Amino acid sequence: MFRLLQQLPLLLLLCWWLNYSTLADEVYETLHHYTNPEPDRKNFIWNPFPGFCGRNATAVNCGGVCPETCAYKSLKCLPHCGVPCVCRSGYVFSESLLKCILRSDCPTNVQQQEVQTHRVFQ
Repeated sequence: MFRLLQQLPLLLLLCWWLNYSTLADEVYETLHHYTNPEPDRKNFIWNPFPGFCGRNATAVNCGGVCPETCAYKSLKCLPHCGVPCVCRSGYVFSESLLKCILRSDCPTNVQQQEVQTHRVFQ
């Protein structure tokens, strides 16, 4: 019995590792690039912010994957942590410029639509 108690921490660690390794297949990896390297690849989140958020965005722990853009505002977003930045109040993410811009700087011919989900960082 004493020998079993001595091995208990090792058994707990093994159980944790087995559980973690089965969940690891569903974890999304964040890739940092200026352009989306593999648009068809699954289980990753493309992060276009090259090392810092820019002056119109704020660093956060979990910025999500569905920021408001000139063209879309998501009513419901997928529960992925996503990129480490969010646009400041009054700013939206420009998908063409890959940065946060003033809402008033969006093209005048673009009408923003409210949709269930518009995932920008895929």
